[in-house]
Amino acid sequence: MTLARASLLALAALLPGRADAQACFLPHPAPACEWFWLTEAGSRWPLAHPSGAARSQEFFWTLGVAKNVGRASAVGVAFAFSTDYVESGTYRLALEARYRRWLTPLVLDVGAGPILGLRGVGTRASLGVRSLVALEAGFDMHRRNLTGRTSDGYLGVRFGSLPGVAFGIVAPIVLVVRALGSGPD
Repeated sequence: MTLARASLLALAALLPGRADAQACFLPHPAPACEWFWLTEAGSRWPLAHPSGAARSQEFFWTLGVAKNVGRASAVGVAFAFSTDYVESGTYRLALEARYRRWLTPLVLDVGAGPILGLRGVGTRASLGVRSLVALEAGFDMHRRNLTGRTSDGYLGVRFGSLPGVAFGIVAPIVLVVRALGSGPD
């Protein structure tokens, strides 16, 4: 079974089976939500910064779905798109299995999965307030175009729900404006 097919099957298993299922854009534990959307965006900074790195940070956007399983846990799947701080113009797409533990008002999230097309794997964990903002730590191991196989540890901040959608719209605009402003005179 291909990774893409397995991803679609996992997504289909998480989507509600009934038209009247309680679905939420702003995640909450059961019974308020049976399943919910994962809409996240943020920035992360490497723990070690190699010389010649293009930037000092990465931006990431995540879209997925999760299902509450019991009153204090949720499982899901998400696609995470991110820039690369070492190689300018390089991007990553990762598929993450996600686990969420509701510690009201705190939320513990753990995710791991393959970095598609780069023969790599990424892991992360975050602790946040509700589903709005979280501090994140992670570790990625993948192949870079210029430097070959590499591993990166990072710390970051993640915005979820409405702040995540807003950050996901504003950050690309800022990146384009910065790129246009840094061109030759």
